Amino acid sequence: MPWSSEILYQTTISKKSKEIEAKEHKELLEDKYLLSIYSDASATSKGKGIGVGVAFYKGASLIAQEKVNIGYNQLVYNGELEGITLGLEKAIDLAIALNSTTYAARYKWKTRKQIATPPLTSREVSSAFFQLKLGHCYLRDFLFTRDKVDSKVCPCNYRATQDPTHILLSCTLYKEARIKMQEASKDPLSLAFLLNTSVGIQATIAFIEETRAATQAWHKGNLEN
Repeated sequence: MPWSSEILYQTTISKKSKEIEAKEHKELLEDKYLLSIYSDASATSKGKGIGVGVAFYKGASLIAQEKVNIGYNQLVYNGELEGITLGLEKAIDLAIALNSTTYAARYKWKTRKQIATPPLTSREVSSAFFQLKLGHCYLRDFLFTRDKVDSKVCPCNYRATQDPTHILLSCTLYKEARIKMQEASKDPLSLAFLLNTSVGIQATIAFIEETRAATQAWHKGNLEN
């Protein structure tokens, strides 16, 4: 992530031959109980935004696919974050105990007709949005797990953890901006609405643009720039 250069995992180099490793890997992927998720993001061939694709396999069978365009003036990095998020969200749905043929019937190829973020949204704001959606963002809850801050607590309340749910739904520092977000829905605000619906995403983008919440400048206390 932008604020960390540490490698938080270890890699063990196998002493097996490439042929044996390939054979064992293929056998693993063919396990009918294994759910594999592949995601990728890149600029579209016609230069119209960043395309994101996610494919889901149960064993060797393709059971679902998703694709979305996150919009113009975006970073491929944001698309990668969206791909991971889509994968995790769909994996929860696919965890339901159904057979492969039922999966295929239930989860057809889907193409979102609407761009994920409004046109002309700045990269700073888009990055903050996608990082909020994934939970890997400039909030104390995540930074605390990376030893970048000494506490998860939000300045608004020593009992509140500064995470996406708190910032978007309850932080008193952004009460006025949240009132504006609420105008987008007759129902109480929720993360599902704010991060996964067209109207909600527009409201969230406007919220970030007004407050700069979860942006790098906000994290550094440099909001005048």
